[in-house]
Amino acid sequence: MRPAFWRAAGAYLFALSLLASCYYGRNDTTATLGSLRRDVFAARCTVACHSGGKNAAGGFDMTGDLHTALVGAPASAAACVGNEAPRIVAGDPSRSLLYIKVAAKLDGSAVPCGDTMPLGPDVPPLSANEVELIRRWIAAGAQDD
Repeated sequence: MRPAFWRAAGAYLFALSLLASCYYGRNDTTATLGSLRRDVFAARCTVACHSGGKNAAGGFDMTGDLHTALVGAPASAAACVGNEAPRIVAGDPSRSLLYIKVAAKLDGSAVPCGDTMPLGPDVPPLSANEVELIRRWIAAGAQDD
């Protein structure tokens, strides 16, 4: 992707994050990978599409070692192969493909490759709170727990 796109996407996502933090007020809650797996990913991502080993959507199975599959790992979907955006860049939500895709479904923005998530025109986006929890986990360093 062009560097200008990434700068614009980063600025847009930063502004979105600021607006979300203003909307929700001061909230020091930082999600853990375990809480995200249980409260967000299990019902909205894993069961629906991202399970089944090599047959999982985009070749991304969320049932195994999720931290290794996410943090620093390149996207494996055909539409994203060769793209410079890893699934998660620890400490940087604006460069993390997972965050970009779930935020884009919520706000209607474009994604650098593939589709917004969760996939499907009739599938509702994650809630603003769920997207914000993902952003905070990534921003806090995307630690394993």
